Order: sequence, then C-alpha cells, then structure tokens
Amino acid sequence: MIMEDSAVVLRQSKANQFCTALLLCLSVNTIFSQLVYYFPDSVLFSFVRLAMVCVFDMISLVVLLFFFPKNSSGVGGWIFICTFLILLLYTILIPILPSYQNFVKDYFQAIFWVLCLSGSYAVAYTRPQCLDKFVKLLPWLWAIHLTLMLIFYDFSVQVSHDQEKEGIEIISTIFFIVLLLPGGLMLKSGIRKNIILFILMAAGLIGMKRSLLIVSVLSIIVYSLCRPSLQKKKALRNILICISLLVVIAGVFCYSTYGAQALDRLEAIEEDGGSGRIDIYEDLWTEIETNTETEWMIGHGPNAVQQYFSSIFGTMFRSAHNDFLEMIYDFGILGFALYVLLHLLLLVYCIKLKRRRSEYFAPFFSAWIFFFVLSLVSHIIIYPSYPAYILIVIGMIIAAEQRKYSLFQNKFLESNSDLLAGQPEEDWKKGNIG
Repeated sequence: MIMEDSAVVLRQSKANQFCTALLLCLSVNTIFSQLVYYFPDSVLFSFVRLAMVCVFDMISLVVLLFFFPKNSSGVGGWIFICTFLILLLYTILIPILPSYQNFVKDYFQAIFWVLCLSGSYAVAYTRPQCLDKFVKLLPWLWAIHLTLMLIFYDFSVQVSHDQEKEGIEIISTIFFIVLLLPGGLMLKSGIRKNIILFILMAAGLIGMKRSLLIVSVLSIIVYSLCRPSLQKKKALRNILICISLLVVIAGVFCYSTYGAQALDRLEAIEEDGGSGRIDIYEDLWTEIETNTETEWMIGHGPNAVQQYFSSIFGTMFRSAHNDFLEMIYDFGILGFALYVLLHLLLLVYCIKLKRRRSEYFAPFFSAWIFFFVLSLVSHIIIYPSYPAYILIVIGMIIAAEQRKYSLFQNKFLESNSDLLAGQPEEDWKKGNIG
C-alpha cells in the first residue's frame, strides 16, 4: 500500500513538472507569435516560435505516453479518444499527402491544436492542481500581450506615419488578448477579475474584429446568466451597464483612431460578405467538388487551401476562413467527420456540466463558443498560437471533472453505506452529489 502511495505521489510530481514545462513553452510560443506579427521578417522570432511549437508538441506526446488516462470514461473519455484519432490521422496522412513541403514544420504545426487539448487533458487528469496553476498564469500573460500591443501600435504609427493603416494591422493582434477571456472567467471573484474581464471585452470591441465581437459578447452573457438564480437579476443589470459603457468607450476610441472607417466596417458586414469570406467559401467549394475519390476520403494535405489560393490569385491567402472547409479540403471526409464529432462531443459535455451545476460550466461553454464560432468564420486550428489558451482551458476542465467523478465512483464502490445506494450517476448528473 505504501509503495502504491509513493508511486502515485511520484506520478503526480512528474505531472506537475510536465505541466510547468508545457505552460512555459505555450507562453513563450504565443508571445513570440505576437512579436512575429509585428516583425514578419524576423528570422530569430520565427525560429523561437517554431522551436517552442516543436518542444511543446514533443513534451505533449511524452505526456500522452506516460499519463494516458486509463480510467477516463463517459463523454470526457470520448473527447480524449476523438482528439487521439485526429492526431493519429494527421500522423498517418501528412507524410503521404502531396502538399507538405517541410515534414517537421508541417507536422508539428498541424498537430499543435490537438495536443493543446489532449496533452493538457492527460496531465491535468493525473494532477488536477495544474488547472489552478494555469489560471494563476493568465493575468501575467494578459498583461504581457496587452503591453506588447500598446507598445508596437504606437511604434508602428510613428515609423509609418500612417495611423489608420498601421493601427488596423497591429490591432489584429487583439486575438491574443481576447482569447484569454474563457480562462479569465475562472479567476476568483473580486475587483481584479472584473477589471480584467471588462478590458478583455473592450479589447474585443476596439479590435473591430466582428467575429471577436460576437464571441466575447456571447461569452460574457453566458457567464452572467449562469450565476446562481438569486444573482441573475443583478447580473442582467450589470450586463446592460457593462455593454453600454463598452460601446461608448470603444466607439470613441475607434472613431478617434480610425475615423469613420470603424463605423463603415460594421455597416459593411452585409455588403462585403464578411470581408470576402462568402466568395472564398464558394470558390473553395467549387474546387472541392472536383475532388477525386481518394481526395474526398483523405484530402490534399496540410495547408493545401493556402497553396490552392496562392496558385490561383498569386497572393498568399492563409486559409479558407472556415475550419470545417479547411478540414474537408486538407484531410478529406475522415478529418471532417472527426472534427465535427469533436465539436458535438464538446457541446454534449457543456450540457453535462450544466446538469451537474459545475463551477466550470461557464468558462467551458465560453471556451467552446470561441472555438466553434471562430472555426465557422475564421481560422483557428491552422495557427500554432491562437487556439492554445482556449483548448488548454477545455482540456484541463474535462480532466478536473472526470477526475472528480472517478473519485466519487471509487468512494461509492468502496462504501457499503445506504446513503450512497440507488443511482449515483443519475444523482451526479442532476447535481445532487459532488
């Protein structure tokens, strides 16, 4: 028994060390990803970013081998299995499909988002306290990303003397800040948390990214409505006050910084087809319809969409601006089906957390909203930076909940008490136990 306890303590200690290494690599990667946006020609920043992606992926693969959660079950277990199958699909297809140019770079960038989810799940299942460590790290990351954006926004305007053009380009890095919002919902209540959430919401508006505007507003509304029933009336009032203030502040800032272009951009959402997204979707779907049977099944390879648009238009289009189209073109029906299944499983798990009255329901649902909406109207899985924080939140929350339920099951099986008789799982689902 003593030997078993020692083995468990050692395993938890190793998990804690691996978690620290993962969060360190993740933080350095996202910070340098933001710097690369400001200095696209910097070889050093690009090298550091790629190096951190590779190290993160290799550590995550080791984590999966050493901390494979054998006892996980239910929807959480299926989510883990689904991500594992996507990882396996990438591993098999990337070397044999014709589009990849540099195997190491293409492979490690492609699997990054999968390992953010599955790797964080595996390590946090062994050491649930890893979730608290991640939450404590978030305010520091938020401060660093915000500082970088403010510094280089001012720097770029002074260098180019084109405030409108450079301001809009630099402000795109607001993604790095706003995508911290789901994790910010797990901060302990207090004035610091409210200030951070307010600034994150303001950032979503100021950035003039319509997709970020949608998901940030949805997230904060979901969070407020998921409070205890006695607080809902107060929460709704606070939402109205908060949104009103945000609209005024963001409106004044955008107009003074970008002039009438800020309002024109919002008004043009129907006319420009979502910045040309409708045209991209139609063009790519027309190309998909010409697929051979093999291409329908396994696709064209990683970043094949980018290569297709580059060959047609002579400019570097980065993606389909829709991850579902990206998956079906790059990895065929197999990849598309697994990706759709993953989102369905995450939605089902949201419902389970709601029924369990879990404290993690609001941040989990918020993270999934970010993941799903941005997958529909933007590009999130092809970048080894944007999805990291929200997928780490999802993976660690699933692990924490699965661990809690596993411990409850063990106590029930070991106990002969009549108090635990009946249908424990149904009671758990209804929120009566745990």
